[in-house]
Amino acid sequence: MNFLSWSLNAPTNAEFNRYMEKVNGQWVIKDPEAIHTWADARKDMFIMFERYHEKITAFGLHDFGVNPDGTIYERTTERKIDNEKAGTRVLDENGNVVLWVKNSLQYLMETYPHVRYAIQLVNTQSPATEDSPAETKVDKFLDDTNKWDVCISDTKKIAEQYIARFPMIKDIEVDFERAYHREGDEIKFRDFLVQMKNEVCIPLGLGLRVNLYAMTGDFNPNYYSWHDYKTLASAKDKNGNRAIDEFQVMTYDFSYAGSAPGPSTPIWWLEQVLEHVKNSLPVEATWVGNAGYGRRWGLDNKQPGRTVTYKQLVMWQNGMYVHNHQDGNRWVWHKQDWLPFVGWHDEESGYEITYPHLYDRFDASMSTDTGKGTVNRITYGGKPIITSYFKSQQPEFTGIQAILNEPSETSGNVSEIYKTNGVLIPAEYLGKDTTFPSAKRANRAVYLYDSGSNSCVRANDETGKDGYIRFDFNVAQAGKYKLIALVHFNTFVNNEINVKLNGQALVIGGDNLVEWWPFYVDKYAWLEVGEFNFSTQNVLEILPSSGYIWGFVICKDFKQNFLGGEVEFNAFIAPFMKRGEMDEQGNIEKVTADLPEKFTLTGEVLRRAPRPAIIFEDTFSHYLNRADVQEAINQQGYYDVKREAYYMGIQQAYNSGPHVGKLGDRNVCTDEKGVRTIGFSDGVWRLGADGVVRATVNVGYSNQLVLHKKFSCNIQVRADIAVSGTYPYGGVRFLVTEEGNGNQGYIAVLDYSMNRVSIIYEDGNGGWEELTYAWMSDQLVGLKGQTVTMTVSVWNGKVWVKIGDRLYIDGFDLPYKPDSGAYGVFVKSGSITLSFLNISTLDRYEPMEKLRVEMDGQEYVFGEVPRTVEYDEFGYLIYSGLDVESTNVNKTEWKLDYINEPLAVVPAWGGRKKIRVQMLDAGIWLSYFYIGDTEGYSVAWNSDLSGFITTSHLIHRYGCRGVAMWTMGQEDPQIFTYIP
Repeated sequence: MNFLSWSLNAPTNAEFNRYMEKVNGQWVIKDPEAIHTWADARKDMFIMFERYHEKITAFGLHDFGVNPDGTIYERTTERKIDNEKAGTRVLDENGNVVLWVKNSLQYLMETYPHVRYAIQLVNTQSPATEDSPAETKVDKFLDDTNKWDVCISDTKKIAEQYIARFPMIKDIEVDFERAYHREGDEIKFRDFLVQMKNEVCIPLGLGLRVNLYAMTGDFNPNYYSWHDYKTLASAKDKNGNRAIDEFQVMTYDFSYAGSAPGPSTPIWWLEQVLEHVKNSLPVEATWVGNAGYGRRWGLDNKQPGRTVTYKQLVMWQNGMYVHNHQDGNRWVWHKQDWLPFVGWHDEESGYEITYPHLYDRFDASMSTDTGKGTVNRITYGGKPIITSYFKSQQPEFTGIQAILNEPSETSGNVSEIYKTNGVLIPAEYLGKDTTFPSAKRANRAVYLYDSGSNSCVRANDETGKDGYIRFDFNVAQAGKYKLIALVHFNTFVNNEINVKLNGQALVIGGDNLVEWWPFYVDKYAWLEVGEFNFSTQNVLEILPSSGYIWGFVICKDFKQNFLGGEVEFNAFIAPFMKRGEMDEQGNIEKVTADLPEKFTLTGEVLRRAPRPAIIFEDTFSHYLNRADVQEAINQQGYYDVKREAYYMGIQQAYNSGPHVGKLGDRNVCTDEKGVRTIGFSDGVWRLGADGVVRATVNVGYSNQLVLHKKFSCNIQVRADIAVSGTYPYGGVRFLVTEEGNGNQGYIAVLDYSMNRVSIIYEDGNGGWEELTYAWMSDQLVGLKGQTVTMTVSVWNGKVWVKIGDRLYIDGFDLPYKPDSGAYGVFVKSGSITLSFLNISTLDRYEPMEKLRVEMDGQEYVFGEVPRTVEYDEFGYLIYSGLDVESTNVNKTEWKLDYINEPLAVVPAWGGRKKIRVQMLDAGIWLSYFYIGDTEGYSVAWNSDLSGFITTSHLIHRYGCRGVAMWTMGQEDPQIFTYIP
C-alpha cells in the first residue's frame, strides 16, 4: 500500500532551530530536549516521519500559496489582504528563490531522499464577509489567463531552483479549492492544468498531481462540478498523453466544521465516491483521502466542529478536559468536573466516538411513537431518521354535545367504502374510543334507457331512488354549537356534500374549500362546517352528493391542530465517577461526581426554509401495493397510471339522469349536462415493477399526464424526469384549459433537438409557437437521458423554469393568461421517465422549522422564525410569491445539513424520565437526541487505527494508487504499524 501525506504540521524554523542546525553541510542535533517543547502536532509529525520514512511514498510540501495576482507566496507569511489570502512572494524581483521551505522540511528532504516530494500550489477562496460579500480569488484566477501565465512562470522558476538544490522534488501538485460552481469553470481549470503540464512539468521532467473534491457522480454534487473527473481526466498534454499524471481525491471532509457531527470518511459515502472514480479516473493513478484527524462539536450551543488530534482525544478520554471558551485574551474554564470518558467504536466507519460531559443519548430508532400524528422512519446516510412527511389533524374538541357515527336512516342509492374496518377515533380526541363504521355517499338515482318508450326510467331497485342519509340526534341544551364533519373526498371533483340541518340547506366542501385544502388523499379529515343554532332535537339530512361522509361531531369549540408526529424518549441519568485522592499505595480513589445544575436537551435536526404548500404529490411506487396494479403488471408488464381518477384519461362521460343522450352509437341516460368530454391525460403512462412511470411516443405525436383539476391559484410544479431518444422533447405542461384536448396549453420543455429550454404555447388546433428559450448548459446537455428536477413556477401570469438549481427562464410574461388551468408532464418525439410529481401553490407556504419538547408537563417550543406575515388555519404562511424568505425578520440561514440545536434547558435530575418531542411542522428530520451538561457537552469523532484500516481496505479493493492521509502529526501513531 502506497502512502501520501503533507507538510501542514512541519515544525517552524523557531522550533526546529532550537533542536537542530546545519554545520558544514551536515545536520547536527543541537539540543535533544528542545523537541519536547514543540507543539504536539508538529512534534508528532516530525517523529513519525523520522521513524516511518520508509513507509512514505510521496509527500506534498503544503507551503506554496497563490496570490491574487498569480504570483507564488510562502505560506508562513500568509495574511488577509482585501479579504483574500495572500503572502510574501517566494521569488525576488530577479526571479531568485528567497523564501525556502522550513528548515525542518529541508532536513527531511535531504535525509530521506527516497520519498517523492511535491511542490504543492494552494489557492483557496476566502469566506465571504459583510465588507466583501463576493468570493472572488479563485474566480478571478480562472477568468484571467494572464494570471495563469504569472503563476506558471513563478512555478517554473521555483521548481528549477528547488530541483537544483533538492533533486528529490518529483512533482507539481495543484490544490485549488472553492465550494461552488460556475458554468464552464471545469474547462478553464482543465486548460490551466494542461498549460502547467506543458510549460513546467514536461520541460523539467516532473509529474503533475491535482487535488480533487470528493464527488459521487458526474457534476454531483453540483457545487464541486468544476472538479468534474471526466473533464479533467480527458485533458491531453502537448505530447498527446494524459495531462494529469496523478489524481488525489479529498475524501476526508464529508463532515466538517459547519456540518453535523460524524466521520470525515463514512464508508457508505466513500464507496459511492470510489464507484465514480472507477468509472471516471484511472484508478491506478488515483490517491484516495483518509483523515488522520478528528473533530469535536459542541452540543450545548451549536458550536462548530474543531480539529482534534488523536493525542488530544486520548488525553480527554483520560479526564484532562473541561469545556471552556475564550473571553478576549483569557480562557474561561466552565464549572465542570474533570471526568474520564470511554470511546465508542462506530462499526460503519471504524471511527472512535467520545461524548465529553454527555449524560444520555438516543438515535432516532430508540424512540417510540406516542400515537399523535404520523411519524415516518427512514434511514439516510447509514443512520435512522425521524420525520413527518406531512402533517395530520390531531383535533381538540371542547364541550362535545353529540357524536354522530351511525345514521338513523339510509335509503335509495347509497354507497359505502372502508366497511371492513371503518375508522377508530381514540378517546383522547372524543372522550371515548369511537368507531365510525364506514364512509357513505348519497348518490343520484340510476336511470336506465327504455328502448320501447325511447326514454329514461328509474331503476326498479333502491338505486333508482336518490340516495338519502339521515342523522337524528339530541343535545342536552339548545344553543349555538359548531358542526364538525368527518369527511372523505377521494378526488378533486368528488368533494361536495349537500346537507340539510333542521331544514337549512348547507354545502360541505365544494367551492367552500381552498384549492390547497390538504386532505384529499387522506382516508378521513375533520372539516368545520360552521356555527349554528341547535334545538334539543335535531335532524341532519345528506342529499345526493359527490363526497363521502363518516359522521359528525357537535361541540362548543374545535381546533384541528394540524401537526406532525410525536415520539417519546425514555431517559436515564446517573452521575459519572471521577478520580479522587491517591492513597499511600498509589491507588486512586473513585468518587461519585456531582450532577450538573441544568441539562440542555439537544436535537440533531435538519430544518428547512418554507416550501410552497403541497396540493398533490405522487411518488408512484405506492401503487405497487395494490392487487389490481400488480395484476396488470403481471399480465401486460405495466399499469397505466392514467386510469387513476386523479389523472383521468380523456374520455366521454356522463352523470346518470332522466335525459336521453348519445355515447357513440349507444343511447344513455344523462343529467342536464349530457355526455361530455372530460380529462386532460392521453397516451399510455406505464408504471413498471420498479415504481417508475414511462411514456414513449413517435415523432409527430405527444402524450401528457395531467392532474384532473383546473387551479386558479398560483402554482409550482416539480417533476423528476428523464427525457431520452434521438432528439427527445419533454417537460411540464401548464395552464391547460380545454378538457379532452391533448395539444392545448403551455409547455416548459427540455428540447434536446436544439439543446435548449423553451416555453411553447399550443392553441389546441395544431398551431404552436415558441415564446422564449434559453440555451442548455453543457452540464444539462450531458445529462440527456438522466433524471433531472424540473421546477416550473407560474405566478401572476409569469413563468420561471429551473432545472436542478439553475434558473433558465426568469419571470417570462405569458401572453395568454387564463383564469385557471391544469398541470402535469408532457413528452413528444421520444421517451420520458417520471419518478416524482409535485403540484403546490405559491399563494401559501408551509414552514418546516418548529418542534416541541415536553417533559414533566412543561412544554418548550423551539424553532419558530419571526416573520412579517401571519399563519392561516393550516399553519401555512399567508404569502404569495417566489421569495418567501423576504418575510424572514432575522434572515435565518438555512443549511442543507443537520445542526445540533439546543431545544430546551431543564433542571438536572437523576433516574428515569420520559421526554416527548413533536414535529410541529412537517419536513423536519431528527437523527439524534442528546442530554448533557448546560455548562458544555460535546461529541468527538476521530479516526484511529481501526478507522484507517477500514478505509484502506476499501481503497485497496478498488485498486487505487494508495492512501492519502490528511495529515501527518494528527493521526493515531499505530497506523504506521499497519502500513507495509
